[in-house]
Parts: sequence; C-alpha cells; structure tokens
Amino acid sequence: MKYRKYFIRAIAAGVVLIVIWHLTGVLADKLIFQPPTDNYPELTGVEMLDLDGGGRIAIRFTPPADPEGTVFLHCHGNAENLRTLAWRQEMFRARGYGFCAFDYEGYGRSSGKPGEKAVEDDVLRVWRHLTEERHILPGRIVIHGFSLGTGAASFLASRTPGAKALILEAPFTSTYAVAGMQWVPGNRFPNIDYITAVQYPILIMHGDKDRIIPFAHGRKLYEKAPQPKRFYHVQGAGHNNIIAAAGENYWQCLKEFLK
Repeated sequence: MKYRKYFIRAIAAGVVLIVIWHLTGVLADKLIFQPPTDNYPELTGVEMLDLDGGGRIAIRFTPPADPEGTVFLHCHGNAENLRTLAWRQEMFRARGYGFCAFDYEGYGRSSGKPGEKAVEDDVLRVWRHLTEERHILPGRIVIHGFSLGTGAASFLASRTPGAKALILEAPFTSTYAVAGMQWVPGNRFPNIDYITAVQYPILIMHGDKDRIIPFAHGRKLYEKAPQPKRFYHVQGAGHNNIIAAAGENYWQCLKEFLK
C-alpha cells in the first residue's frame, strides 16, 4: 500500500511535467514564430511545393549566372517572408549566385502552422527539391540562415552531408538561450548541438551591436563548431543590418570563404 501511494505520486508528477512541457512549447511557438500577414500577391516567380504530410509551401528560385555556379538555400528570419526578403534575393542574384528562398508553414502563401517540426520538414523538402527535382549537386549548395533561420539551416546541415558550406548570420545557440531559459524543457532549435555534426566549412557572421541575439551567441557557436570554420566579426552591425554595415566587405568575405 505504501509503495502504491509513491507510485501514484510519481505518475501524477510525470503527468504534470508533460503538461508543463506541452504548454511551454505552445507558448514558445507563439513567441518564436511571428509571420507577416500578407501573402505578397504582387511577387512574381513564386512556386508551390507539395509536402509529404499534406499542405504546400511557397518557394522562389533564381538560378546562378553560371549554370554550374553556387546556389544559396536561404532560411529567413522570424518576421520575414518571400516579399520582405526579395531585396536579399536580388542582391545575391546580382552577384551571380543562385538563390532559393522559401516560406515556412504558416508564412506567406504556405499552408499550415509554424513550429519547430514544421520548419524542419519544410527545409528538408526544399533540399530535396533542389537536389532531386532541379538536379543541383549538393556540392554546389550553400545552406544559409539568418536569425531564426539559423535554426533551420543548422538543423539541415547536421543531417545532409555533402553541401558546399553552412553560413549563419546573427545566429543563436538555442532559442530558449536567447531569453536565458535554456534550462526549460522543450528547447527549440539547439544550434549548439546541431553544429557539431556539420561536415563541411562553416562561416558565422555576427554584429557586435546586436541587441536581439547577443554577439556572444555567435562566438559560442564558432568555438563549438568543427574545422574548417571562419568567424566574421561585423563591427558596428546590429541584428538586421549586417550587409549594410559590412558593405563590400560582406561580399568579399563570401567570395574568399567559398573558394
């Protein structure tokens, strides 16, 4: 009878922990994912990809100037979509790079609801689209993430050998760590763990005036990353202006790294 009482208490405690974990995850998703409300009706070149579990996601692909050139698979930030990052896609196109951007589920024209698992499924689907449907060799693809997108990019890089490189701009060690809550169960996008499994060159860029994801996150990821790797300290850059603050040095850094 005595042990039965302890057993029931243990079960009850376990149920409470599961409920807390679930509620924490639901709240985290609402805070982490904040998609813009528009579905960019004026934007051209948007395609829809069918997802294995149903639903569709929007992508926008611009080929490289050289048919055998480098293609960036870009994972965008929290409050972005294909329309708001069209300027970035155009800048990469103008430099001769191919660029494939996509909207996570619940963003832009993509169906569904955003969440960590959904983002992981989405980025894997885009990788298959590039390698299997467009027949782009993995060795030509740079996995590229900005801010929240560094979670998707690091996840993909940890599971797909053979890409050309991984580039992270303004990355975090994990989403909960940004809020100083990495001890809470259900942490989202643990980049600090993902990065140890990457098998190709890694470039991390971070501005030292970043007030959203502190500069220290980029440094910690760099320290944990395997070789070969490079860290680009963008002096004076905040969270959203790395390219503007770096100017031509941004593109020179990319060019030298990708050699």
